[in-house]
Amino acid sequence: MFEPPPYTLPNLTTRWLGQPLFFTREVDSTNRLLREMAREGATSGTVILTEYQHLGRGRQGRGWNAPPGSSLLLSILLPPPTSSERYPLLPLVLAVAVARTLENHLALEPAIKWPNDVLLGQRKCCGILVESDWTGNVPTSVVAGIGLNVNQEVDAFETLPEATSLRLVRGTGVERGPLLAELLNETERTYDTFQKGWEPHEAWRKRATLLGQPILVQPAQGAPWRATALDLSPDGRLLVQREDGQQEQVLAADVSIRFEP
Repeated sequence: MFEPPPYTLPNLTTRWLGQPLFFTREVDSTNRLLREMAREGATSGTVILTEYQHLGRGRQGRGWNAPPGSSLLLSILLPPPTSSERYPLLPLVLAVAVARTLENHLALEPAIKWPNDVLLGQRKCCGILVESDWTGNVPTSVVAGIGLNVNQEVDAFETLPEATSLRLVRGTGVERGPLLAELLNETERTYDTFQKGWEPHEAWRKRATLLGQPILVQPAQGAPWRATALDLSPDGRLLVQREDGQQEQVLAADVSIRFEP
């Protein structure tokens, strides 16, 4: 099932993340596979990498599809956070890690759309999905799926006008091996800092696109409503103000957010 990856990671310097790293040419879902492996005893730091997912997913069950060999498609088994109360911050932490990778490795200027979509030029280039198994209110495993559009050409997004790739933004292709290594390096650094008590809010706000902007809030059920995005709450919820002036906090699992022209 597993084989050597199609590229090398010459600049990988992690202590635990990507130790081990497994590659499978195609799979239904790297998150599904890694969650199964976690139940069978896989250790924190295990990474599953693929070239193609048949049933890739984003938040709220949305599909995530990328042409084979065009992207970085991986799932990471993370150590559970030091307290369950910090679990909702994981999407913010991972979005900051991806953004830092693009800044430091490729000199790009990414933005983050709440909670964890990474954008370039207001178009999505990366999605993140965190899933876990729980015993009571304690996560026993934490799997983070990351899909980063790397070398897609413009025709890959004919039906996805709000998406883009690193190639389209830079005007040239990107070597995926060094990029993946830097992503794992940065994710390990960021997550280690988080486990020591760092709060991701300021780093997230620095790159936020929504704050102060009019938005459309679409609940999982019911009609959408307009609001203004104000800030992050301590637990990572989005603080918004409705048109009537009422303020409330919304949870990423319950709503999706769109820019309101």
